[in-house]
Amino acid sequence: MVNAYAQLHTDGLIEAHPGRGTFVSGARSAGSNPLSGWTMRGAPNISMREVTRLARQPGVIAFSGGTPPEEFLPVEALRHAINTVLDRDGAVAVAYEEGEGYPPLRASVSEYVTSLGIQCHPDDVLITGGAQQGLDLVVQTVLGEGDVLLTGNPTYLGILDIAHVRRVIPVGIPLDAQGIRIDALENALQDHRPGLIYVAPTYHNPTGAVMPIHRRRQLLALAKRYGVPILEDAVYHELGYREPPPPRSKR
Repeated sequence: MVNAYAQLHTDGLIEAHPGRGTFVSGARSAGSNPLSGWTMRGAPNISMREVTRLARQPGVIAFSGGTPPEEFLPVEALRHAINTVLDRDGAVAVAYEEGEGYPPLRASVSEYVTSLGIQCHPDDVLITGGAQQGLDLVVQTVLGEGDVLLTGNPTYLGILDIAHVRRVIPVGIPLDAQGIRIDALENALQDHRPGLIYVAPTYHNPTGAVMPIHRRRQLLALAKRYGVPILEDAVYHELGYREPPPPRSKR
């Protein structure tokens, strides 16, 4: 990674600014607007859709997304699951359902979440079109225009897209090898009075950091002290290759 950045800098494609970050040369600056760009301040204004489009160009090996190669997708297993449901439930499985989602699917999700140590009833489950829609629904529900959202810096590009569309102000909290820094988080809680904290404590996107159990407890304690809800993005929590991640809190 360091060599790649050095080569880009040598080629004049990026500019490094101490204390601010590294930016694409010649791109339109977003100034101090915290709603734009990849990082919290001064970055080019680019969306997740643009990143995806660029990543699909011939000859590009993309590290920007968290999607598996198509050849790794379990097509046969998905076909078997779909056929099983259609054979069992017939047209009911594809008819219009209640807004919360297909009841048998919500029951299965509830069982899975309960197996993680989190008390969950099917009535607590809302089926969405994906994680991005789920994050957007939470932001719309909890935050209003001009409210502050605390997130790690760097963070998932999709949450910045949502913040931009919903006119929410993202404020970046520095990370270390164990995830979001608790000291910096508390300072931001005091300075900005945010309405929501967004974290990905298990295999953080994009750093891959795993937050240890003691820091998770500190995070929960801070959120409780300041009365700020936490939005946890746990999309990668099953993708460990070594020891399992810390257990999920029941609080």
